[in-house]
Amino acid sequence: MTTNKQYLITNPLTLTHDISWYTIPKKAPSAYQHRLSNRLDAWYNQALVLNLVAQGFSLETEIKPIVARKANCGEYSVYRAIKRLDESGILHRTKLDIQLGSEVVSFQGRGKMTFSQLRLNRRGRGLCRCLAHIDERWHPRETEWERTHRIHEQGKREPEHTLGTLVFAYQARLRGWKAGVMPNFREGRFVPDAVVEKDGEEFFVEVELHYGKGAKWRNMHNALSYIAFCGRSPQHEKTLREECGKVGSLIKSTNLTRLITGEERLWA
Repeated sequence: MTTNKQYLITNPLTLTHDISWYTIPKKAPSAYQHRLSNRLDAWYNQALVLNLVAQGFSLETEIKPIVARKANCGEYSVYRAIKRLDESGILHRTKLDIQLGSEVVSFQGRGKMTFSQLRLNRRGRGLCRCLAHIDERWHPRETEWERTHRIHEQGKREPEHTLGTLVFAYQARLRGWKAGVMPNFREGRFVPDAVVEKDGEEFFVEVELHYGKGAKWRNMHNALSYIAFCGRSPQHEKTLREECGKVGSLIKSTNLTRLITGEERLWA
């Protein structure tokens, strides 16, 4: 993915659900009003969605409840705001699938889930830049999906891995952690997928959906003196812990299935 110079590309933010909202005008900029709702409450919901995407949030499932709480409305109203932004050519909305453990039950059946990722298109970036005259923070940043896709070669080849990284970061934030993807860290051959921070603790994390990664765990241990990873399911996490145990003894682990099904702790 070619980096678009209209984005503010800086060190990645660790996002948190303690949101710093940007100033929202009563009406959309005049050049965009024909694409957006004239109703004040509907425009407010649309602007809140844009607010979060401009900050770097990407997953619709994360954005909807945050906006619903801020706007004091139902998540369906937020869904309609997202749908309007998509249909009006302000947002790209793309569905991605991930295979998890059988403990996860969705409308697709056991084990499989679909998430939608949101990102601004050219018109959406223009709208945000128009809003920057009232609050300079509106200058849009890369979303987490865009950052992962831009930097991580595996993310380009394997969209499921990109989605897994986004879901892990989202689930960490639900549990009170700050989280970011593709942090600016490299030591030897180790480049982490994510970073999480809470109460003075910081962990660089690998999101791994496959097996047989002994070299990866050695590189991680050599760089950090610990191994922290998120696997696909409880059984997958167990197998990966066995792999990691051959390299080092300090291991922090979790899995996407356990997090999605509501386990309170981030780490097992």
